[in-house]
Amino acid sequence: MDNIRKSRYCFLINKDDTYLVYLSSTNSFYKINSYVADLIDKTNIDVADIDKEDNSDEIKSLRKLKILTTETEDNNLADLLRIKFLMHSYSKESLGL
Repeated sequence: MDNIRKSRYCFLINKDDTYLVYLSSTNSFYKINSYVADLIDKTNIDVADIDKEDNSDEIKSLRKLKILTTETEDNNLADLLRIKFLMHSYSKESLGL
């Protein structure tokens, strides 16, 4: 089974005790606290063990936002983005210059 970890599309930004998460996959920013930032950096657990964790609610919320993902989910997203790019490239409905 896959382990849950920080998505490859997730970037943590720390400036003057202000923590932000940038998700390049959705072009989204989230303001978080230091506890959540540490949780994102240190999470590496098996999918089946989420409910056993003390912070399972936070992990589930981060999973819903796609901040924490599995490697398979990241690979699937990469494939989806590649397909969308190719579909748009060969589309005859619009012209991009």
